Amino acid sequence: MDGNGKIIDFSAQKALLVNNKYKNKLRSYDGIIEYSFLEDYEHLIEPATKIDLGDITLVLYEGRENLILLGIQFLIKKFTVNEVVNWLETHQVFIIPKDKDTGLVRNVNAIVEGMKFYGNVILICQKGFLDVSYDSKSYEEITKRYSLIEESTNLSASRVLNLDKPVSTSTITINGTHDLDNFQRINLDPKIDEVFVNGLFIQANYIDVFVDTIGFFQNSDDESEFPIAFITNPEHISIQIEESKNGCRTYTIDSINKKDE
Repeated sequence: MDGNGKIIDFSAQKALLVNNKYKNKLRSYDGIIEYSFLEDYEHLIEPATKIDLGDITLVLYEGRENLILLGIQFLIKKFTVNEVVNWLETHQVFIIPKDKDTGLVRNVNAIVEGMKFYGNVILICQKGFLDVSYDSKSYEEITKRYSLIEESTNLSASRVLNLDKPVSTSTITINGTHDLDNFQRINLDPKIDEVFVNGLFIQANYIDVFVDTIGFFQNSDDESEFPIAFITNPEHISIQIEESKNGCRTYTIDSINKKDE
């Protein structure tokens, strides 16, 4: 490693990001990790319905006019806390009213799973930047498989997950004279700066933390947007920065991925 380089432990930055976004929303009980859209919903709304869709379980409430998504559950034997956070950062659940048979879901890359429940179309989508069409006739009606849970869910043994603890062991090396205590956003000028990630050219407005890695973003005005690209499952990320005499910068980014478990 270059003597002027600095290795930054990604876990502290990641833990802060996750804690701010998911604090008091993730809890664990009965072999599951649950993300709640409505805190302590079991004390406010009942009965609820739980339905399986792909690898997750949706907790729903049937309102007078529409379905309300109360929470998403993940089996602990299939998901770690970090994997739950990654899923939530990269996926979105859409509930489409029963009177809208066709249409578009916006800001997605693809529809991953779909079904109909009481005539409502429920879709799991991968977040992105496309508008993807749906047709309710393409999805199976599964209402008869499920019945309302009349009793309240017993969450007396549940515990809120402590996200202050590091959830990632990724590290990042920034080459050059930078002296950063934590990874900070790198703003880019896409007209003159060049970014190469594992050999591929990427045009972006800035580089910032995304889940347990770094992402490449285009719109610097939207703090919640999904990146146009991000490095998956990194163990170590190296950023080499070279600046020319005219102020143009070249960012060469390489990653070493964690071994599959």
